[in-house]
Amino acid sequence: MPPRQRTVAATALTLIVFAIPCVYAQNYSADDRELGSNVRKNSVPRVESRVIEMPDVVGTPVAIVALELPKDTLGEGEQARFDIEFAVDIRGAVTTSMILVSSHPSLNEEILKQHKAWKYSVATRREPCVITRFKGVQSLHVERRDGELKATLDPAEVVERLVAQQHVVSPQRLSSLKSNYYEVMNSIQYPPSALRAGVEASVAVLAEFSEDGAVHDAFPVNAAYDRWGFTVAAVDAAKKLKLQEPTGKSFIACVPLSFKFR
Repeated sequence: MPPRQRTVAATALTLIVFAIPCVYAQNYSADDRELGSNVRKNSVPRVESRVIEMPDVVGTPVAIVALELPKDTLGEGEQARFDIEFAVDIRGAVTTSMILVSSHPSLNEEILKQHKAWKYSVATRREPCVITRFKGVQSLHVERRDGELKATLDPAEVVERLVAQQHVVSPQRLSSLKSNYYEVMNSIQYPPSALRAGVEASVAVLAEFSEDGAVHDAFPVNAAYDRWGFTVAAVDAAKKLKLQEPTGKSFIACVPLSFKFR
């Protein structure tokens, strides 16, 4: 069996990590999917690939803590509704929140406490580097069925787009600065577990540059870490970026990446 090959291609917007797999096949059912992903046939013969992508709309919950409430608060078949007004930061983390509508006011404090740990999308698949801080309303419907809490929810309604705390430098601008940008991006390895399983992904990372031109922090857009290692690989690479001619100012830059088979 010939070895797998990996190449990296740069476009005007996104760096693409290509993997050319040897014959390997693994199938996924429609039930085996993650938030923001879909199942589609890869162009490589005999390879069924699952594609992990960013959500299509801002305000999509991307990391949710399963609700836990005392068993005596909701009886079997009983339903509850909570409308939560909240705001998020550039990482998609909830910063402030309050209950607007509640069918069970005695549970408000507990619902807000657990919702505080949720993370939301602040960018989309079509515009991965357009970061939107926002104020939104999350409608949460809860019911106890078969002794377990079941919650149904849709993306939050974005009611106000907030002014960004700091301008995000575009990938085009970042790549034009004298740095080790292409050297670092070309060193990214396709995650082995994803390569074996035939999984592709599109992710983006925000890198915080300090005054000396080095990256002092990096984190995935939408604060969503995947189990295949795509975001870990992207974040680890972003942390190695360094400007050869520091600007003397701190800034945040966006680095989008696509991991593809070909």
